[in-house]
Amino acid sequence: MRRILVDLHVILDVLLDRTPHAESASRIWAAVETKRVAGLLPAHALTTIHYLVEREKGPREARRVVET
Repeated sequence: MRRILVDLHVILDVLLDRTPHAESASRIWAAVETKRVAGLLPAHALTTIHYLVEREKGPREARRVVET
C-alpha cells in the first residue's frame, strides 16, 4: 500500500471546513479512510490539531476530534 505524509493543513482544512481547500482535502481524507493509501501524520499534529480546533470550535469538539 502506498504511504503518504499528510500535511497538517490538509487535516485542518477538513476539520475546520476551510475554503477553498476543504473539498480537495476531503478527497485525500477519503482515500485514507477507504484504505486506498496509508496516511501518516507528523508527530506534532495531534497537539496542534487540538489547540486549533479548540480555538475555533471549543474544548469539547477538540477532544472529540483528537479521540476520533
